[in-house]
Amino acid sequence: MLGLGNLARCVLVGAALSTLSLAQEFEKPVRIMAGDAFINVEVGHAAPYLYDWNGDGVRDLLAGDFAMIQRLEPELSREQIQTRDALRAERDRAVKQYAALSQQQRADPKRAQAATVELRKRLTEIYNELRPLEPGNDTAGRVWLYRRKSSKVKLPKTY
Repeated sequence: MLGLGNLARCVLVGAALSTLSLAQEFEKPVRIMAGDAFINVEVGHAAPYLYDWNGDGVRDLLAGDFAMIQRLEPELSREQIQTRDALRAERDRAVKQYAALSQQQRADPKRAQAATVELRKRLTEIYNELRPLEPGNDTAGRVWLYRRKSSKVKLPKTY
């Protein structure tokens, strides 16, 4: 008679063996590109997807991963601290200005639209310049393709 602990071990070993045999069905993964650049996903939830990527009649596996990387407080020179403080002050003014433009846009959309577009551009520049000068979080998401070697193992029709 199998005890609960032994049964659990049997299930885990069986799952590991079936995973290993399934893993042997796929080639080494490659990152997916769009044009000349890798696909990077800033936000999202990775989910596997079966698709015949190369048109050979065998469904391949697309899978994603996602990571959040914490940036620690950087060691800054006096000049970098001054730059950071100036950028923070400019950011705070721009955020207030953006809020005011949002209110104006309700009253006179055409007039406020050009200023809003310019302010968004500048805010993006400020955030990009501040990124290496402050602690925070960066995100990275990648998409991987695992091509199937053969069609010996039947995969589910949908995932």
